[in-house]
Amino acid sequence: MNVLELKACREDTPSFRKQVIDHEDAVLALETTVRSLLKLSKTSVELAEEYSTKQLQIAEEMMAIAQSRRGHDFLVTQSIETFSRAIQDLERNRSMMNTQISQMFIEPLETFLNQEVLPVREARKAFHKASDDVDLALHRYMTRKTRDQSIPEASKDVADARKKLHVEYVEYCIKLNELQAKEKFEFTEHIVTYMYTLSSFYHRGHDVLSNAEPSMSTITENIQSARSRFMEEKPIVKALREETLNVGNEIYYPLRPFGNSAEVRTHATTKSGYLYKRGPQRVMASWSRRYVEIEGELLTWTTRAPVNKSDSDASMAINLRVCTVKTIENGDRPHLFEVISPMRIHYFQAENAEEMMEWVCCLQNAITAAHNSDQAPEVRGFGNYKEGGESLFTQHGSPNLNGNTDQDKQLLLQVRKIPGNEVCADCKSLSPMWASVNHGTVLCIECSGIHRSLGVHVSKVRSLNLDKWETETVGIMLKLGNEKTNNIFEAEILNGIEERYVSVNSDRAEKERFIIAKYIKKEFLLTDTKEFLTRSVHEAFWEAMDVSDYCEALRCLAMGANIDHHNEDHGSMTALHRAIIRRDDVAVEFLFQWYCDINATDREGWAALHHAVANDNQKVLNNLIKKHARYDVRNKNHQTALDLAKTLEKSEALIVLQIYQFERQQIEETRPSSAQSGNMSTLTLYQSYVPSSSSSQPGSSSSPASFSEPSGFASVDTISLPPTINGSLSPILANSISSTDSSSAPPTSVKPKDGNKPNLSSRNSTGVIPKSSTVGSTPSRFSVADPRSLAASAIAASINPWAEELESTTTVKPNGEDNGSALSTNVNPSVIKETV
Repeated sequence: MNVLELKACREDTPSFRKQVIDHEDAVLALETTVRSLLKLSKTSVELAEEYSTKQLQIAEEMMAIAQSRRGHDFLVTQSIETFSRAIQDLERNRSMMNTQISQMFIEPLETFLNQEVLPVREARKAFHKASDDVDLALHRYMTRKTRDQSIPEASKDVADARKKLHVEYVEYCIKLNELQAKEKFEFTEHIVTYMYTLSSFYHRGHDVLSNAEPSMSTITENIQSARSRFMEEKPIVKALREETLNVGNEIYYPLRPFGNSAEVRTHATTKSGYLYKRGPQRVMASWSRRYVEIEGELLTWTTRAPVNKSDSDASMAINLRVCTVKTIENGDRPHLFEVISPMRIHYFQAENAEEMMEWVCCLQNAITAAHNSDQAPEVRGFGNYKEGGESLFTQHGSPNLNGNTDQDKQLLLQVRKIPGNEVCADCKSLSPMWASVNHGTVLCIECSGIHRSLGVHVSKVRSLNLDKWETETVGIMLKLGNEKTNNIFEAEILNGIEERYVSVNSDRAEKERFIIAKYIKKEFLLTDTKEFLTRSVHEAFWEAMDVSDYCEALRCLAMGANIDHHNEDHGSMTALHRAIIRRDDVAVEFLFQWYCDINATDREGWAALHHAVANDNQKVLNNLIKKHARYDVRNKNHQTALDLAKTLEKSEALIVLQIYQFERQQIEETRPSSAQSGNMSTLTLYQSYVPSSSSSQPGSSSSPASFSEPSGFASVDTISLPPTINGSLSPILANSISSTDSSSAPPTSVKPKDGNKPNLSSRNSTGVIPKSSTVGSTPSRFSVADPRSLAASAIAASINPWAEELESTTTVKPNGEDNGSALSTNVNPSVIKETV
């Protein structure tokens, strides 16, 4: 296209105007082309980025495949990693190309459009307006009459319009010529830059793929070899399949005995396999299949499927150092046994009797090995353990405080800061992580195990960082502490009268002798015969509790004070009654910890339930119900606690007491009834675990006698009774336990005392339950009417170790007769639902 002559602008001939129009059409075509290129290039970059993202995802998947095969086939792994890195390099180059296209093609092209093409359009508008103005001015001039006086003025307007048109015409033609010139080098230069960018990308891509070609060739050969081996091994696999499946059908029956059980019971301390485990639910508990394994001193279980975070019981480990194991004779399922840990009881079911006995024996062997081990206890196993979870003990031994409220967490941290609590109360080892709640002391793990063996009536052991603590229980710990408690139980040692013969380096036997002397025999207790001349120790205890002096109250208890003393000056109330009236929940919990009589009545016949209702203390009411307080106690007005709640219009207490009374009545109506018989008789199981009388003759080297409480307790309630030289109990223990000669005693009825006190009357002089005793165990599956179901679910709180025991009557018959009765609490759930 020819360049426009600027001199022709003044004449503005039709031919020149046609040239201008041709240039205008070329500008319009150029603008359309530039806009189309911009749109297509932007779309191309966006699609390339999306494509690059997908390619990088493919590279990541290839790298994951290589990582998963690492250690299996080095050649394949290395080749796939090479391919993944090649794709990543390609996409990095593609990203560079996209950046270069944006910076060196799209942005310059937009600048060319905005600064060169669009200004020509604006100049065209100004030119055409000036041309129209000349035509209008000339028309006005030519239409004037001959004698019109405005002809000179019209002539001047035409001259001004022509001059302006000439200027705009020239400017417009210059822009058209410049754009035509720039199109030849500037616009074309952007096109060439784009092609160079593409060329550079594909050259780099070729180099990357050329480096990957050796790996591609190598792995191709490997693929062919693998295919050949597969075809060769296919007949072998077929033959192996037939050999594997060609077995008898008897191996599929769960009642089939397997393994050498005699050898397992004698030696084995490790075992693994599938068992059914009862869930932690109180009502309608479910049974799930778990893979259980004994690993040293740990008992672990998990599921085949991935662990669900919401299922806290799916994967766990418990430490066998603080556990006991025993079978369940009359459970609602066959082949049951239970593992009793400090936190809860775990119920397991085996497929047959032989497998159950193998598990029980292996667990007992593992527990014995853990007790005799000189190694430090495993960190895991003293709480919930989940795969991949962090250690339950922090680096500095601070409490983990699982399940506690923020307020309780702060209180527990304060317990560690109490003077004297930085060391164990008994052996003085550093960083104790366990506690004796009723004594208010903190202990090391070894001393806590000894305390636990004394029984919960002596010491109630909890973990500072694993157990859930109630605010009231923490309050007891804050009121006491190692220093105050040792001032009571080690008074003579602190005064120099006696010498402390245990230390951190003492062995377990020495520590056990010291702890028994300290807490059971009370050999280091300082007594003043003149102290209680004016008032009795029972009155001193009552008065101390009335002012919440727990240190003095603990001292009085150690000196033999009656925790259920009735103060005649205060309406024959016990300390529990006063604590409820004063709304001192910490004092109530302290009395609970020392097994006060929750059914004791005052002068007006009011029991603790009456006072809890009258004072609208819902927390104490719930705790009393959990401890199975009697609901039928009537005051002098013949009112039960439920009647009192109706009279005083205590709606919350009324609902809870109605449910509680209904459940207790249902249990009483269904007692006694025959339960499903287990796979072994009571006598057979008893003889399997309790030594005969001949093995415990005086002078024998048998281990200290021990007994375990019936199933259903929330902690390990085992009392070890060390015999003296001639095999009998020490005097202090013999006086505290009423011996029963089962061979000559007539049939008697043994019941738990006063709601939550342990009953030891059925033990003989060796501390072992006689063989002729038949102890009814709590059913492993709780029905709707069980007191741990509806009411306990409505009142969520911690479980007292003795609160689980039902008030079932157990008959002791002579000559080893077994009455075969057990507690059955099967009640139609619809009755409960309809009544509530």
